[in-house]
Amino acid sequence: MNPSDLTLEEFERKNEPANIALTLGFAGLLQLAHEFIKADVLDRPKGFFGYVEWDNKHVWSFDDDGEEYQRNVRALSPGNPFSASLLWLQKMDALTADDAARLAKVKEHRDELTHGLAPYLLMPGYEVEPRVLTDAIEVFAKLNRFWISIDFDLGTFEEHPGATVDDVLTGPAMVLSAAVNAFYEVHLPDASGN
Repeated sequence: MNPSDLTLEEFERKNEPANIALTLGFAGLLQLAHEFIKADVLDRPKGFFGYVEWDNKHVWSFDDDGEEYQRNVRALSPGNPFSASLLWLQKMDALTADDAARLAKVKEHRDELTHGLAPYLLMPGYEVEPRVLTDAIEVFAKLNRFWISIDFDLGTFEEHPGATVDDVLTGPAMVLSAAVNAFYEVHLPDASGN
């Protein structure tokens, strides 16, 4: 879009404080979701294979120097830990190839907003993509459910008889849920039901 083709009214509408705040809120939510997804995709598989922090140091607790992790995860995509972890999560039936493609779009739009936010705030024609945030939330929910099911399989919730995977949320899932609810309540009250 050529800026000279835009009208003053389009610039004024785009630059209304409510529109700028909406874009900033969206960008923040996408950033938050992306960071939580990164942790579930990169860090949690390492933890699954015994990588822990102990006395301010990271060590492999039961996997000799991470050999099993290297063989089962990193070998799936040498040189690209994120892709390797996504492939492992697909092998574990936590995600699908479609979910991985959705996450690629999440990262792309997150990068656009993180490294080039100004046009999205001020220039007509630069619009956030709500579907990308929805995709991030949906895929994150699948990851949350998968990791909680692992915890159930390990007996973590034995002292809570009757509890199911659907009864539990991780801390990051609670934070993201609260942030999304606050965003909708403030910026899109008609959509939030308030």
